[in-house]
Amino acid sequence: MGLARLGMLVVVLGLIAWYVARNAEDFRAVRDISWSTLAAALGLDVMIYVYSAAAIVLTVHLFGPRVGGFEAMLLALLTRFGNLLLPLRGGAVIRAVYLNRKHGLTYAHFLAGLSAMLLATMAVSLACAIGGLGYVGWATGKMFPGVMALLAAGLVAIALTVVFRPRIGSAEAGGLRGHIQRLIDGYHLVSRHRPSLLGLLAVSGLHVITMAGIYALLLAGMGKPAPWGLLIVIVALGNISTVLQVTPGNVGVYEGMLAILGSLMGLAGPDILAASLAWRVLDTALILVAGPVSSFILTGKAMGPRR
Repeated sequence: MGLARLGMLVVVLGLIAWYVARNAEDFRAVRDISWSTLAAALGLDVMIYVYSAAAIVLTVHLFGPRVGGFEAMLLALLTRFGNLLLPLRGGAVIRAVYLNRKHGLTYAHFLAGLSAMLLATMAVSLACAIGGLGYVGWATGKMFPGVMALLAAGLVAIALTVVFRPRIGSAEAGGLRGHIQRLIDGYHLVSRHRPSLLGLLAVSGLHVITMAGIYALLLAGMGKPAPWGLLIVIVALGNISTVLQVTPGNVGVYEGMLAILGSLMGLAGPDILAASLAWRVLDTALILVAGPVSSFILTGKAMGPRR
């Protein structure tokens, strides 16, 4: 499975490189982004990890262990670093092992918290997309009733699923059915503590808004501003792809999905792709610096690929 996903990553990156080379003229606007704009985008990117750290604290403390804010921030950075280096959700595995050895958090409780995070991401992303489309319709008069109805149906389906807790498959099984069952079971375990559940929903919403702000800054810096409401819709729907990561760090898949969604919403696909690639470069640079430092502080040794 790991080799298959690595091969898919190579194919996706190859297609992106081919597309960028073929449409080089559309990507030259990235050079016009000022250093101050890049710095502001990087500052917002750091906030994404603050939200991730808050989600870690909100879920871990339910099961006894106490994780400080600084430690949670380091764990969030280390998780992202691991996701870039390792197949599947390698960063989540590293975080689970660390929390188990350092704080005694069981793997079952870790999985419950992670599942609640992912389900909150899905629910909030759908809600933000619906709200964003409503805002766009109010501001421009361009309505998307079919899309809004489809998103609302998805949100209702999630709500009904978590309320009635159906048995879709075995939580121990692999595949999509097992993954969905683990999401449902994890939500129900965490939902017993309403403040934590509301906190997860809040940080998920802030994540969408902040990512939309990053794209708004980058697109404006390229001289191609886009409506805020549409950016929220595109980012919210793109975030759903991060729940089921196809490639390490969801590299390529996330960018491609944003470009497709942007085109469907009336924005220029190359502009969205250029902005997403610019963000990916900023984020990767941050992680390649902060990831090894976080690893060294938390474990006493820098993490990296084995020889």
